[in-house]
Amino acid sequence: MKRCFCPKNPSLKPVNIDMGKYFDNERVKNRRDENAKKGFLMKSRKVFIVGGLLIAAGAVTMAHWEGDALPVNRSKKIAPVANLNLQPLSASASGALGRDDKNASQPASAKVLVNGLKMPIRPVWQGVVDYRQGKKGRSIQEEVIAGLSFCASTELNREAAVAEKSRTGVTAQTAALDSMVKTQSEMCARLSDADYELRSEILGNWARDGDLDAMVAFYTAGPLGRWGATTGPQTLENPGVKEWQTQAVSWLNVAAQQGQIGALLLLSDVYDNKPVTERPGAVFSDLYDPVRSYAYAHAWHYLVGRDESKRQALLKSDFLNRAESGISKEQRDLGRVESQKIIESLGEIKP
Repeated sequence: MKRCFCPKNPSLKPVNIDMGKYFDNERVKNRRDENAKKGFLMKSRKVFIVGGLLIAAGAVTMAHWEGDALPVNRSKKIAPVANLNLQPLSASASGALGRDDKNASQPASAKVLVNGLKMPIRPVWQGVVDYRQGKKGRSIQEEVIAGLSFCASTELNREAAVAEKSRTGVTAQTAALDSMVKTQSEMCARLSDADYELRSEILGNWARDGDLDAMVAFYTAGPLGRWGATTGPQTLENPGVKEWQTQAVSWLNVAAQQGQIGALLLLSDVYDNKPVTERPGAVFSDLYDPVRSYAYAHAWHYLVGRDESKRQALLKSDFLNRAESGISKEQRDLGRVESQKIIESLGEIKP
């Protein structure tokens, strides 16, 4: 019942993934180049988006949420770059940079800030320095989160891009890869793991103030502010990681109770981390519970499926059968009983 995570297109119709749109200034010159770029990594595969779930070629991929699900970059096997349509961070998304917060636009949602899709308007380290030197207000906090999220996401993309570049012979693809690597280098230089921890710090402050999106985004950011940080092991032997795990699970439960349905799917993922010898003390491995994992997945499936506009696409995804793979009939039955309790705890009608 493993899932990976990628950015979301909210359409319920089959869509083609277009790799030709990395950046605003990266445009194809003609139709031939455009077709060559289309489907890079994803090979123009058809996908269905269901309540934040990206379903493609037999794989269930969670997307960044707009009510039902959200993003997490947890595996270098994913290539979220395949879905990027990066645009400069604007005042509407980052706050009015350089202006007093009293005159700033409506605060951006944490779920938008952590998706990593907005290209910063200046090198991210500059915003980090301003924040550390005491610059106050929501605007600088939003800039720091959005910038660090961009860099955390594109760091994985860069590694995948470099590997892909050695395999591709298409000029258009090579140019796009070069552009992405160059931009990532320019915007994300001089950042330390300690800088990335600011994501957890700021999101944690917002969550403690009752921001539900921030509660879920705190999980999205990962231990030590990003998945795969190198300073200190990302294992439960690290007290900071253990503390983050406890807080992240607690806030996911609070968010789910307050109507963030996508948090149920993340909780399913939390309890689906089976301990393996190769990764002793891996994050969430001490919580492994296939019955509980299935229960949360089943509850999410039921609640999303009540929306008739999403029901057919959800059925086509065969999500529930995939969630049941690898568990016994007894575990499935126990999970469905637990799922009903979860749904009832949310004040929902019994399935």
